[in-house]
Amino acid sequence: MQNNQIKYKVNQRVFYGSLKCIIIATKTEPYKPTVDPYYRKERFPEKDYLLFRLINVETDEYLGIFDVNESEIEDVEW
Repeated sequence: MQNNQIKYKVNQRVFYGSLKCIIIATKTEPYKPTVDPYYRKERFPEKDYLLFRLINVETDEYLGIFDVNESEIEDVEW
């Protein structure tokens, strides 16, 4: 990803492989967890984006977080 050039936005729905995910953080916009076992108030991705893997799209129930490069996001808006 080029400096300060964000292709995807927080809360955008994307595919990571065959998994339905939602973007929760970018390099410029952190994820602010309500509970974190490491007491972090905000979390930036080490790569380009942080994604929640959704297991129930109707309730936005998620199972895990992925730290991915922009090129690993395959498609948008499911």
